[in-house]
Amino acid sequence: MLKDNTSEVIARIRTLESGLSAAASALRKSQATAPEAALLGEPAIVPCEPNASFSGTIAAIDGGIVSETYQSCELVLFRAVCTAFGYENGLVCRKACHPSGLDGFETALLDSFDESDTVQRDSIIRLRSEIGRARESVKLFLPSMVFLDGSIFPNPQDRPPKDSAAFDGFERLLAEYRFLYSECSEADVTLVGVVKDTKSRNYLDALRKSESLSDFYSEHAKSLSSTNDSAFLSMALEENERSGLVRIERQDLGRDLCRTTPAATYLKAVKYDRPLRLEFSDYTKAEAASKIICGLCKGNSRYAYPAILIEADLRAAMDPKELEVAYARLCAKVGPDAVSLRRLRRNERPFR
Repeated sequence: MLKDNTSEVIARIRTLESGLSAAASALRKSQATAPEAALLGEPAIVPCEPNASFSGTIAAIDGGIVSETYQSCELVLFRAVCTAFGYENGLVCRKACHPSGLDGFETALLDSFDESDTVQRDSIIRLRSEIGRARESVKLFLPSMVFLDGSIFPNPQDRPPKDSAAFDGFERLLAEYRFLYSECSEADVTLVGVVKDTKSRNYLDALRKSESLSDFYSEHAKSLSSTNDSAFLSMALEENERSGLVRIERQDLGRDLCRTTPAATYLKAVKYDRPLRLEFSDYTKAEAASKIICGLCKGNSRYAYPAILIEADLRAAMDPKELEVAYARLCAKVGPDAVSLRRLRRNERPFR
């Protein structure tokens, strides 16, 4: 008979929550208002009054992808969309989308041999389409800011080994990022990555390395080493506050990728939601942009997220039924007995 250890789990959660609460209170009482070298010269906690009178244009980018692997190939359907909102005194006065319709997608048929390559390759395809759309938005809408849904960099797990068939695609992806950073800099556009959920510990690691806050971290290390930035800052930040900026360092991508100083902050825009992670390709634009984003996240007291990104997400989402239709059309044209397009056995179980 299996042992019921629910009470142990509950006790562990309560201990962690209590420890994090104590650490959050201690941080607010400490030298949180003193500038920190580890936080790009900002204090650990920064007031962020919402800018409710913003006027200008913001473009938001999101992408969707669906794919299925068959006996010797993979069918991929993907799209990236840009939603642009024009604001006057904090109110949306005009909208535009690129592409303009809700339907339509791009199709790729790829060789499929290694499943790990397949996952990375799908991610690279989606990111390339999104970054390409972001570059188009800078020229098409002349925005003040461009929001990416997610990080301003590829995730570490997106990088394939050099001997992988997906590596050339990844190198082309990095070239697209370089162009985007350069074009945003030349056009004075603030590039922001808005990350919904993150397990990052960049901020906590900065506190640990800080000269004046390392003692604080050591005192609460048992709790802080068992959590992440988002969980801790959910307790430490109050509404209309953000964390001090933390430099984003990605040695795996090369120092020449972004020629400005990228940084991240955590913004708590509403009382009952966790903070958003905001990433900036140029940290000098973070303070003003954070206040604007704080104002854009006030629509729901339990879900802080800019409406423009919600609309981009809805337009970009791919329905798996679209893949079924594309597959059926493909089979109709090449013939139902094409060996390469046979479904995998695990997708054709007659018993489940």
